[in-house]
Amino acid sequence: MIYDARTAAIFAGNFPLPDVDVDSPYVISGATLQDLSASIQRRLDSHANEIGPYPLSPDFARTLTTEIERFNEDAKTGKDSRFNRGKYPYDAEWQAIQLSSEGGA
Repeated sequence: MIYDARTAAIFAGNFPLPDVDVDSPYVISGATLQDLSASIQRRLDSHANEIGPYPLSPDFARTLTTEIERFNEDAKTGKDSRFNRGKYPYDAEWQAIQLSSEGGA
């Protein structure tokens, strides 16, 4: 699961996101997507003795950037071009319910 600071603030404390200002051992972060990719690789490397070597694809950060750009474009239109989320009215209503229960918009 990859999420941004806005999502962390809105949904903090709702599993799997930790509470605000709580360090969680399972959260890997980075200031940029390139930093995030490097942090993920460091985490994988730190477990190499238990799981073996698992290098990320050399184009992981670039592919991640492309996927996030696609997601953001779909969000602007309200339609998910890959998985059809947003096709039915209840898709939008679910998000409104979640945000209102969290005190968001």
